[in-house]
Amino acid sequence: MPALLAMLAIATQAAAQPVRLLTFDAPPFASKSGVAVGQPGIYVEIMQALLKELGLTGEVEFVGNAEGQQIAREQANVVFFPLARNAAREDQYQWLGSVMDQELGFVTLADKGPVSSLDDGRKLRRLGAIEGSSALRYIESRGFDNIVRGNANDLVRMLVRGEIDGYFSGFLILRRVAQEQGLSTRFAFGHVAVVGKPWFAAGKNAPAIDLARWQASLARLEADGTVARIRKSYLGE
Repeated sequence: MPALLAMLAIATQAAAQPVRLLTFDAPPFASKSGVAVGQPGIYVEIMQALLKELGLTGEVEFVGNAEGQQIAREQANVVFFPLARNAAREDQYQWLGSVMDQELGFVTLADKGPVSSLDDGRKLRRLGAIEGSSALRYIESRGFDNIVRGNANDLVRMLVRGEIDGYFSGFLILRRVAQEQGLSTRFAFGHVAVVGKPWFAAGKNAPAIDLARWQASLARLEADGTVARIRKSYLGE
C-alpha cells in the first residue's frame, strides 16, 4: 500500500506541473495577427482542441522560432509547434504528432518567372528564409550564400517591395501571410525542394507530458473530423 500511495503521489505531482505551449508567427499554422479576429492558426486551434480532449487548460504563447525551439530543449514541460522533424532534431524532442504536409520551395514575383531548380535559386542575389526554420536549414546545408534571414511577415513584404529576389519557405505560409496583409501581388511558385510535415513537439525533459496519451488524443481528433474541420476553415479543402 505505501508503494501504491507513493506512485499515486508522483503521478499527481506530474499532472499538476504546468505545460508551457509555444508557437511562432507562421500563418496558416499559427498567426499572431489572427488571434484578435478568431483565426489564430490551424495548429493553434488544434492545440486548443487537444487540451480540451486531454482535460487540460493553457494559453499558447507566441515567441520567435529559434527562441521557442531553444526553450523547448532547455526548459521542462514545453510544447513547441509547428516544427519540422529531421535527423538533426530527432533526438532533441519528443514528437507528439503531425496532421498535414507542407511544400517547401521557391517563390518569386510572377513577372520574374518561377525558380525551376536549386541551381537557379543560387543565382538569385537575395533569397529570403525564415530564421530558425527547416527551410533555412535546408538551403544552408546546400551551400547557399545569398540568404536573407527574417520572419515570415517581413520577408513577404520585402519580396513584394523588391528588397529580396526570392523567398524559400512553405508555400502555405506565404499564401496566408499575403492574404492577412491584404496583398494582391501575384506570385510564381517554383521548384518544390522537399515536402515536409509540421509537427507538435515536446522537449525531452517533460515529465508532465504523457506522450502516448497526447498522441492518442490527437488521433481521436483526427478520427472524429475535428482536425479536418479546422484545416478546412483555413484552406478551404
